[in-house]
Amino acid sequence: MVDRISTKQIYNAFHQNIFENQASLIEASNKINTGIKFKNNYDDPRASSLSLDFEGQILNNDMVLKNRGNVQTELELAENSLGQMKDNMDKVKELILTAANASTDPSALDILKTEIRSIGQALMQLGNTKSGENYIFAGKQSNLVPFELLDPSQSFSQTIYKEGLDNGKQKDAENIQTSFDIKNVFLGTGSPALVQGIKVNPTISAPGGNLDLTVNDGAGGKKNFSVALTTGDNLVAIRNKINTAFTAAGGSGTIAQINPPWQLKFNTSLITGNSLNTKAKIDILKTSNNSVLNDIGISINSNTGEDLGSLQILDQVELALGQRDKNALQLLLEKVDDNNSKLLELRSKVGLTLNKLQNLNSINQNFDTLLQTGLSRVKDIDFIDTTSELNNAQARLSSSIETASNFFRSNLSNFLGG
Repeated sequence: MVDRISTKQIYNAFHQNIFENQASLIEASNKINTGIKFKNNYDDPRASSLSLDFEGQILNNDMVLKNRGNVQTELELAENSLGQMKDNMDKVKELILTAANASTDPSALDILKTEIRSIGQALMQLGNTKSGENYIFAGKQSNLVPFELLDPSQSFSQTIYKEGLDNGKQKDAENIQTSFDIKNVFLGTGSPALVQGIKVNPTISAPGGNLDLTVNDGAGGKKNFSVALTTGDNLVAIRNKINTAFTAAGGSGTIAQINPPWQLKFNTSLITGNSLNTKAKIDILKTSNNSVLNDIGISINSNTGEDLGSLQILDQVELALGQRDKNALQLLLEKVDDNNSKLLELRSKVGLTLNKLQNLNSINQNFDTLLQTGLSRVKDIDFIDTTSELNNAQARLSSSIETASNFFRSNLSNFLGG
């Protein structure tokens, strides 16, 4: 009975040893086949944790690169579109030079007018450039068409910037500005050149004081003067005193008006006849008495004429062509140059953003290489060491099987011989 128990224990020990060596051989073989050090968290908890951390960072980094790829596409489209806008405005300049030439046949101006419409339509298409489902100049509300001329027969300055997109501002992705506002370049800035009070039917309170102004009529005529306002002056008296002081200083016409009936306004178009004259200017000076400024409800500032956008320039050119007004065409050349400068400035900003994006992408690509290297060190086997481990496991298994076989053969012979 004792001998049988001892033999069974020895048999179980050999059997267990063979199984363990088989497991080692299988493990080494799996490592060779997969190239990975461990199969699950239980094999090497620390390595598995590090592996998950690396894989998470790689996925996040890859997503950043993918998002930036989309950004790069939009920025490249924006840069190209702005370049084409500039080319179209160059065509407008060439057209103006041709039309303003004294030798140009007046009947040819109608043909040039048709070309202006074609250029306007091209500009509208460029302003509504899409990348996939996104309008690249639509700010955060990129799913909405930014520019629309509701009636194609109307002047291009009737184009609307839709859905309050100017309040949407620019959009960003991965810390990169992805949209640029072309509303002002397209549609111009400001309204008729106004500085207006905010007080309803203002009255000058005690002790009154001076309102100091500088007015430039846009043609080199600059007038500096002071308006003495006294206690009790009402809106009509305030307006009359301002215009009288302007005339006394050598000015022509008026600069102040009441419109609507309860509000004081300063308007450059009163002295130029044109609110689009960007050189005309009215300055409210710092030397003005604060009490007077408060009573009128106006702050220290200056105003100039409206800044023409691309589409407004086209309308002005179209109008001048229709009226055969070559002098007006000559004056518009400066507006085209100003608009082109804005387009070039905006395109330069897009280009700088693209450079920044490419530099960041380079950093992230290098980071991805480092992460992949780190993950490889944690997960991937050393082929030479693992091959040696496999050979050792094979040798141990063969040895354990041979030893067990020899032992039980010898034990059986002893038993039968005994």
